[in-house]
Amino acid sequence: MAVMNNNLDELKVIAEEIADINGLLLETYDQKEPTEILEIMTALKSYLARTTELYAKAEYLLNIERGIESQNIDPKTSATIYRDIINSRTAQYQKVFRFVERTNASIVHILDVLRSQLSYHKADMTANNYGGKEAK
Repeated sequence: MAVMNNNLDELKVIAEEIADINGLLLETYDQKEPTEILEIMTALKSYLARTTELYAKAEYLLNIERGIESQNIDPKTSATIYRDIINSRTAQYQKVFRFVERTNASIVHILDVLRSQLSYHKADMTANNYGGKEAK
């Protein structure tokens, strides 16, 4: 039981950290400020790296818990019932794992949007001859 409690404690830490990161994704920013977009992209790259690590840890904990729970099921149980029991007993681990997975994917998509916004600003600056060049 000590392993299970330790795993549950570690799962709670992961859940709290990913909730904090997810909360940061909800903050607004000025889409008209390229420097602010760059700052956000820099922060998101760190979050992406961290969520990737959290993803691996959450998956590891889920697999450990599945292994522990599988030992407590009658081997004569049908495959469908076996799967349902395992899923039911590891629901909390699955929830955190999916939350980490979706947060990581959201960061990837947000970075894509920010790159597009930067490209728009770059094109706009070029079209308007920013950077000290005079229009002919």
